Amino acid sequence: MKKGFYALLLAGSMMGFSQFQVHAAEITEIEENDSSSDAQFILNGDTIIGNIGDEFDEDYYAFDLDKTSKVTIKINNLDHKGGFLWGLYDLDDENYPLSNSENVSRTESTFGAILPAGSYFIRIENDDNGGKYSITETANPIPMTTEDYHDSPETAFLLKSGEAIYDSISTTEDYGDVYQLELNHKQKVHLDFTNTEQVPGFSWEITGEDDEEINSKDLKMNGTTSYSAILDKGIYYININNDSQAAPYSLKATTFDDIKKPVIQGAKSKTIKRKSSFNSLKGITVTDEHDGDITDKLKVSGKVNTQKKGSYKLTYKATDAAGNTAKKTIKIRVK
Repeated sequence: MKKGFYALLLAGSMMGFSQFQVHAAEITEIEENDSSSDAQFILNGDTIIGNIGDEFDEDYYAFDLDKTSKVTIKINNLDHKGGFLWGLYDLDDENYPLSNSENVSRTESTFGAILPAGSYFIRIENDDNGGKYSITETANPIPMTTEDYHDSPETAFLLKSGEAIYDSISTTEDYGDVYQLELNHKQKVHLDFTNTEQVPGFSWEITGEDDEEINSKDLKMNGTTSYSAILDKGIYYININNDSQAAPYSLKATTFDDIKKPVIQGAKSKTIKRKSSFNSLKGITVTDEHDGDITDKLKVSGKVNTQKKGSYKLTYKATDAAGNTAKKTIKIRVK
């Protein structure tokens, strides 16, 4: 975790407030906040009323994040005239804005970002006669399994079967996240990916040690995608790629030793007489090597009209706890 030089100022200013408690106070700009080193600290939820004077005037506001957070910055032009520019910067890279410098003229400007733990500042400068403004910064921490960077196979986060991982593609990340899955023998692998924000933020892919793609898919807005396959012994990498916007997500990998399908018994094609009684489930059972009797998991699709001569298809399906699915189709002839 990066340590910001605003830590001492934070400790002196917060007077017992948690980093992520919403302070929600309205205060006035402290002058001489005209550089990143003299920036005025803004607490979570505070609104500061400031003023941009002559064409060389600049105001700086700083905040620290202890955890990866969803940050919202709102700036209002209170005079509804003139205008000014503002941008968000990482303290470690003052020359590269995390947001485009946006003109605030007769209106308001809102910027949302997902930022990792660190120190940041906001710069407001004159663009067209300046004016009076208000600035509000709020930060809501995102549940994270780890704050460590894992953006390459060398730094990949090791997945454990059945453990849900909560992470985020942040605004400052270009390469996404990488996870490693180790299989000591041939196993069934099931992956669940959830995009928890309503933004078209990213996609995922799974590759082998040779970097050859096995499968990939886009994560839909506020949705879940799954992937299941039987994979050989080896090391695999799951890559979460930043395609559009920053967003939090969850990932869960579950492995199963059971790679055999259940067995559907008693389902056979046959001929019956018209107007005779027929029960599509009678005498049908399902057994599984690991789960035993799973007849209650049996589903059948298709219908047989015993009042009408003809040939009818019935399809039986059953899935065990490991996700292995058995399927069998039969024909019932009514004569």
